[in-house]
Amino acid sequence: RMTTIISEGSTPEELEKGINYFNRQIRWWWGPMRPALRQIYRAFREGYEDDEPETSGFTITVNIGDILDCFQGVRPWQVEDKFESKLRETMGAAIFTFADTVTQQREGGTEPDLNAILSQVTRMMVHDAHIVVRQAITEIFLLVIQPPFKRKSTP
Repeated sequence: RMTTIISEGSTPEELEKGINYFNRQIRWWWGPMRPALRQIYRAFREGYEDDEPETSGFTITVNIGDILDCFQGVRPWQVEDKFESKLRETMGAAIFTFADTVTQQREGGTEPDLNAILSQVTRMMVHDAHIVVRQAITEIFLLVIQPPFKRKSTP
């Protein structure tokens, strides 16, 4: 979707308008995150089906919500919300980085190569996504182990 914004944003104003719309999409509805959100929902909501065809080769086949039911005090929606929030934050950071890099280059007097910037920002976002997943898993682990410890330590 970002490539569409780049191809249609022939002027700085049009590019800024496209970036703002893209940013709004990730904050208020599925937008470009649909394939990732679909996997999150499929992992946590039993029987979740989406009416649009699959757009990625990756598919979750286990219901993590069923696994979490084994642990008292952990609700599947809490974990689902963590993943969704982290995804939105990562996408928002990538959009900001893209826009900021374009602005810096324009202010420096050079016309930015938008496709090169997009490629660089995408690589950075994938790197960040790996870190974010580790952080989310750590937070989930803490959600799972904290209730038993609290019960043992609080008489």
